[in-house]
Amino acid sequence: MHADTDLFAAEVLDSLGTLAFLDFLEEQRGEETELATLKIELFSTLRKAYGFVFAQA
Repeated sequence: MHADTDLFAAEVLDSLGTLAFLDFLEEQRGEETELATLKIELFSTLRKAYGFVFAQA
């Protein structure tokens, strides 16, 4: 898998996996994310997930 592989298109994450992944990212980030305003594109690849965690650090 590459850093730019779409985790959803490649079916790496399903609905429960997405929630677990988001929980992990929130732990790494140190804050919860408002689900109502969350855009899935923010963590659809490993590169984007990395940016999501460290963008506001």
